[in-house]
Amino acid sequence: MHSLGPWQRDLSRWCWGAALLLALTGYSSPAEPTVSTGFSIRTWDTEKGLPSDDITALARTPDGYLWIGGAAGLARFDGIRFVLLPTNQLPGLRASPIAGLVVDDITGVLWVADRTGAFTRRRQGRFEDPGFSQPLRVGAVNSVAWRRNGTLWLGTEKGGVLSIDTAQGQATFVTNGLPAGPVTQILCGGQEQVWALANEKVVRLAGGLWREVGVTLPARAIAASRDGGLWVATVSGYRLLDRGARVFKFSQEQAGSELEPYPWAQDTLRSKITSLWEDPQGRLWAGTRNEGVFYWQAGAGWQRLTTEGPLAQLPITPMLEGDEGSLWFASQRGGLHRLMGSRVVTLRLPPAVQDSFILTTCAAADGSIWVGTDGAGAFRYREGQFEQETNGLTNLQVGVLFEDRQTNLWAGTWAGLHRWRDGRFERVTNPEPLTDAVLGLTEDKAENLWVCTGSGLVRLHGGEAKVFGKDEGIEHFYLRAVVEDAAGRICVAITDRGLYRLEGKDFSRVGANQWSGAARIRALLPDAGGALWIATSGEGLFRLAGTEFRHWSAADGLPDDVLHSLIKDADGNLWMSSNNGIFGCPLRDLESYQRGRDRPLLFWHLTPADGLETKVCSGAGQPVAARSADGRLWFPNQRSLAVFDPRQAQRGGRMWPAVIEEVMIDGVIHPAGKLEEITVNSPASRIEIHYTSPNLSTPEQLRFRHRLAGSEQNWVEAGDRRVVFYNQLPPGKYEFQVMAGGPDGQWHESLTGLKLEILPRWWERRSAQAALAICLLALVSGTVWSLERARSRRRLLRLEAQRATERERRRIAQDLHDDLGTSLTEINLMSELAARPSASAQEVKDKLGGIAEKSLEMVRALDEIVWAVNPRNDTLPNLVNYLCLFAQDFLRLSRIQCRLEVADSLPVVALNAEQRHTLYLVLKEVLANSVKHSGARELWLRISLKESLLTLAVEDDGCGFDAGQVRAGRNGLTNLQSRMTALGGSCAFQSRVGKGTMVKLEMPL
Repeated sequence: MHSLGPWQRDLSRWCWGAALLLALTGYSSPAEPTVSTGFSIRTWDTEKGLPSDDITALARTPDGYLWIGGAAGLARFDGIRFVLLPTNQLPGLRASPIAGLVVDDITGVLWVADRTGAFTRRRQGRFEDPGFSQPLRVGAVNSVAWRRNGTLWLGTEKGGVLSIDTAQGQATFVTNGLPAGPVTQILCGGQEQVWALANEKVVRLAGGLWREVGVTLPARAIAASRDGGLWVATVSGYRLLDRGARVFKFSQEQAGSELEPYPWAQDTLRSKITSLWEDPQGRLWAGTRNEGVFYWQAGAGWQRLTTEGPLAQLPITPMLEGDEGSLWFASQRGGLHRLMGSRVVTLRLPPAVQDSFILTTCAAADGSIWVGTDGAGAFRYREGQFEQETNGLTNLQVGVLFEDRQTNLWAGTWAGLHRWRDGRFERVTNPEPLTDAVLGLTEDKAENLWVCTGSGLVRLHGGEAKVFGKDEGIEHFYLRAVVEDAAGRICVAITDRGLYRLEGKDFSRVGANQWSGAARIRALLPDAGGALWIATSGEGLFRLAGTEFRHWSAADGLPDDVLHSLIKDADGNLWMSSNNGIFGCPLRDLESYQRGRDRPLLFWHLTPADGLETKVCSGAGQPVAARSADGRLWFPNQRSLAVFDPRQAQRGGRMWPAVIEEVMIDGVIHPAGKLEEITVNSPASRIEIHYTSPNLSTPEQLRFRHRLAGSEQNWVEAGDRRVVFYNQLPPGKYEFQVMAGGPDGQWHESLTGLKLEILPRWWERRSAQAALAICLLALVSGTVWSLERARSRRRLLRLEAQRATERERRRIAQDLHDDLGTSLTEINLMSELAARPSASAQEVKDKLGGIAEKSLEMVRALDEIVWAVNPRNDTLPNLVNYLCLFAQDFLRLSRIQCRLEVADSLPVVALNAEQRHTLYLVLKEVLANSVKHSGARELWLRISLKESLLTLAVEDDGCGFDAGQVRAGRNGLTNLQSRMTALGGSCAFQSRVGKGTMVKLEMPL
């Protein structure tokens, strides 16, 4: 046995206190008003999306929508979102407030009338002008009714009743016997009866004649009775005109019994009845001017609908029956209200302790219900009343209550374990750990009581006790829950550690590091199949079967991952309380579900709209919830106790298939009724699709999935969102599909999807893209070819440059060999001859003169070679200048006068050494031929440049020659032509005997 020292017990109590405070804090949230009579009221005003507080008419169409008419126009409501349709945008209507809404219950057509008498109708989801609207000359329309024979009935301000045959479009005034004055209300009841409230008198149409019903007091409101009669509300009496209210039932024009006594005062305008309605349960509902809402039920009389807020001070106007027994009504300036029978009954503690949190509940064998609180002790609920039971409790923080098979009631408090006996609690002090905080209790098959304390796990049986501590494997003392599984093994949840199971005499940890919820266990629940269900705080739901853990979270449809308790109902369904209400699901659905294969799970979900005080439930240990003998489930709900019949809670109202309401593409709205197919031009930058499934009773429980075929392969889990956005969709054809799931456990897909086609711009078309791709390919290929060609040309140019360099080197070497080598050889020979002893003085003189001449020739030849290879001379102006100087020097010795004609401002064009040297040699040879053969006195050298063509013309005035007698293939002319051809140029000559010669050289630059 393991025991703790005093300081360890104090530390344990402190830690348990901190854990308990964490379990209780952060739970407060505003709740929907819950009435003590078993009804819940929910209100929508302009702050919650209602287009206008001025409501004149209500209607409900077979597709599940609620329609609201008023000064702002017509609004559509799916239970979550209001969509306003202004009257000037509806075919057939004018810019006038809505006067009435009626529905053909056979075809489902919605008829809408404005105050001027103009009509529109909604048929198969689209509004259309019926074609018979005409301005009325009988005043504004006050009331509209529908008769099943296909006629519309209008009550007008100036006393007329108008009947319209909607099939023929014919209007007929029905005024025979009708009292003069305004017709404020008209209705069509059972058996095709037509009733009207005209000038405060009630009349009935019989045989084409209006006949007064026997009402002696001024009438204020009428309503059809489901047995074919009529309900009439009047003022209290003539002397108290327009004050108070009395209600009568009429049948066949005879008055029945008056529904008295009345719970309202008869001497005030506040209690004037403004509207009546009989619901399917036979209750008559009455809305008053300033006294709120009352209802009458046979055998029970009148009762006030007690509410919180200003509803009781506002005039009640139209009333409408909804689904699931709900009632819709409007109040002037107060908005739209929905009244429903609460699926959850909320029980509150006595006023003196209403701020206390309820932590645990226990259903006792005697039919009473026990609850434990966080500071007010324990309470017993029986015969509709709470009785505080604190006698004997040493601590008023009761975290857990449990009744064993011997009907002993055990209470776990912050200061230890207590047992209820003889009308008081007795503290259990042995063994010592039982005086520490207790948050878990259970009884095994052997009738052992197991107690989770802050100092270990204690087993009690008779007068014996056994403490399981660290020596027995309980390595941490934050014990939260304890149960016995189907195999008889004790399982314990330890905070921050995980799940432990008794194997033999010691506990061992189960599934260490195998599952994510080990450190946050809140509740344990075994099932008959041997599995253990585990609720966690933040990680969702787990199931341990053998050694395998399975997991369910919000990703699988769980309404919330923060769970407080687990309990089964009489049918074996699993229910959980959480931070998002109370929800349940059949175990077979949980067990058969496979993530990624199946659609998300759908749960029965109870929220404040169903009667919970708040969506955040409470609880500290285990057990938290209880099931009474009648099958009802009891859950702590912060400052109240929530109780409900799980079978009734499974009814979530009728489900309608998902529908697409509107599409907004780049700010342009495409409304409902025109959404079978939408075609838009690219680019569609932003597409916004609104979808829904109308549900006026439990809209918060709906879940949606959607997919855009053509873009998305898998369904997207949207949760409760009713809008989706797509950005920058490429051109193409798409289909938006959506489905809705709800409390019926089924997924309902939209009957028709939305087909969307985005037309491409010309450059986005496939043909254009193919052509563009071909052009791009051609461009790339051309670019690659051009680059490769340029690379090849650069390689060729480099090779050509190398060859030119080699040629230039060879030429220079050849010139050096031919010119300088020959000249040096001659100089050497002449030097040897001059040095001979036998040489005379004249011979020496001649030889020395020859040597001088050859030396001069060598200097000239060397100068020519240097000039040709010098890169500073690689421009056209330098070449021309050199050629001119050469020509002048060359001709000066021959006594031929040289005349130059050179173009002005020659461009600085680069020339290579080969071009310069070749031109020089050609000119030199031409000049030499002229000197040798022409006998000329003058020679003209003309140099010009035109369109990148360089022209050198050499013309003399010599003897000339006959060009026709020149032998073909003469070496001189052939050399000139071959040299110029090598430069890409040409050589031409003109000559006549006695007329001189002209040689023309051309070279492209």
